[in-house]
Amino acid sequence: MRVRFLLVIFLAVLSVAARSQPEDPSLRKEIEAVYAKWDSLVAKRDIKGLWAMIDPSFVGVDLDGRAVPYAEGKEHFEQMMAQMQGIRSRIKVDHVYGDHREVCAWVTLHVTWEEKVNGRSVRREFSSKFAETLRWTGKGWRFTYSQMLPDFRP
Repeated sequence: MRVRFLLVIFLAVLSVAARSQPEDPSLRKEIEAVYAKWDSLVAKRDIKGLWAMIDPSFVGVDLDGRAVPYAEGKEHFEQMMAQMQGIRSRIKVDHVYGDHREVCAWVTLHVTWEEKVNGRSVRREFSSKFAETLRWTGKGWRFTYSQMLPDFRP
């Protein structure tokens, strides 16, 4: 019992120490460039370029905990993009942790677009936070996981 208690305490301390580690500035710069590229490809409506940044093992998780695999996510994304005009994505990297092989990035996404509603153009916007995992491959950084996070703003 005492050993288990000490193990729990040790893991808690290790967890706090890991989160308090400073970010690697060069890694942050690399990951910010990945998200800047994503924003640029969204503005160009370059779906092929966007999906080249996503690993086939990719899984996205929504707020309800529903996992969406690569193929289903791709189909849904393409349908959404077809309905949106003037789409702009702005992703702010909040935190980056990991190494130059795999990272976890906490980001804030803000998207604006226009769509037709009853024959007229309506401006829409969406903001949310995500925790995402990116893995380095021979072809650059690829997204492998994305989870939408609850927004705790009052």
